Amino acid sequence: AQGQYEVTIDIEQDVKWMPDWIAGERVQFVAVGTVDAVVDFGRLTEASFQVDGLAKSVVVTLDPVRLAAPVLDLETSHVMNRDRGLLDRLGGVFDDSPTTEQWLYSLAEDKLAAAADATELAARAEQNTASTVTAMLQALGFDRVEVRFQASPSSTPDSTPAATPDQIAG
Repeated sequence: AQGQYEVTIDIEQDVKWMPDWIAGERVQFVAVGTVDAVVDFGRLTEASFQVDGLAKSVVVTLDPVRLAAPVLDLETSHVMNRDRGLLDRLGGVFDDSPTTEQWLYSLAEDKLAAAADATELAARAEQNTASTVTAMLQALGFDRVEVRFQASPSSTPDSTPAATPDQIAG
């Protein structure tokens, strides 16, 4: 699953004892980016599958969903507003790149990751993965397929297990 997010970063750097119009800077940056929720099939082993040939059923245990690092869309992300004091503007004359956004990109990626973590992106990835794996195994002749996900390291011990594809469809 993939989520697209838009977040705003509002940073103000004040200089003590100086009015804003003399010294300081405020930047408002709109960051747009995507975050992927992925399940790693690379670690599947024979032990990941519990097959009952007589009942034509299989239980598959997969790694937990993890959220990948955000990908910032540099074409769409932009500075919405930048206010710089007189001294900052004068100092910028001697700087190679006085208004670079590079330092904002790291902040934006952190905020995009937090936004993705606060949504149901991981749950949607579990549902999508369970549906896909179920369809593939049913095409191989299994009548009953159950997909389980290992608990993620950040899960609490009393978290409920992932729904089976039958529960999702019903």
